[in-house]
Amino acid sequence: HFVFLKPLLGLVLIHKSVVTLLWIGITREERVNFAFYKSMSDITNAFAIASGAVPGALSRFYLTELSKTKFGHKFPYATFVINLTGCLAMGFFFTISEGITGYPTELDLLIRTGFLGSYTTFSTYGFDTLTLWRSKQTSVTAFYWAGSAVLGVVAVILGIAIANLLINYAKHPIPNS
Repeated sequence: HFVFLKPLLGLVLIHKSVVTLLWIGITREERVNFAFYKSMSDITNAFAIASGAVPGALSRFYLTELSKTKFGHKFPYATFVINLTGCLAMGFFFTISEGITGYPTELDLLIRTGFLGSYTTFSTYGFDTLTLWRSKQTSVTAFYWAGSAVLGVVAVILGIAIANLLINYAKHPIPNS
């Protein structure tokens, strides 16, 4: 029913076959060893995230470049559109993952953590805010919602200040006494 997921499922299936190939030459005792299984699971998860992160980052980059060419630099159209489409995709894929029995964890990691994580972190911010809101934690929700935006800008200003201090120090080092 979800034909649009087929290319993504293919990546996960290819990944699973790669992981399966890693099992060749490993004894049965090693296969049942929990620590070994856990490390295979970690490899699977890391590969799924990385497989989504590259296309997410490239999508963000090329959409930003296209936006600059089409609309100029007066308003951050690309960031605005990327953040909103990322939120839309986060809500969509969360609902899909909750609604399908047996939805592969690796696919969720590929899409929501890998692709959307590198495409935009705003989608996670929107999703986390909604999750807090649904848990009826009004004060925590308000702090997270407003605090992320305000403290995010403060953090950018602080980062600029620290970088400027380091650049200034590199240009004019304090002489040794």
